[in-house]
Formats: sequence, structure tokens, C-alpha cells
Amino acid sequence: MLKASKVGRCPVTIFTHEAIVSFIGCVVAAIFMLWLFGRKHDK
Repeated sequence: MLKASKVGRCPVTIFTHEAIVSFIGCVVAAIFMLWLFGRKHDK
């Protein structure tokens, strides 16, 4: 039930504050992971 409601809620809440914050968090986490990955391969 919870998963289904969350999936259904996603398109509706894309432009809400909560969704924007979570989206920025995902982007920052992805950039951080890519940066760490790149640093590991440099050395």
C-alpha cells in the first residue's frame, strides 16, 4: 500500500518543496559518488 501510494504521488509532488529537496539530494549524492569514483581511478 505505502509503495503504491508513493509511486502514485511522485508525479503529483514533483514541484513541491519536499520533492525538490529530495531531487537535489539525489543529484548531490550522484555527483559525490561520481567524484569519489573518479578520484579512486586517478591514483
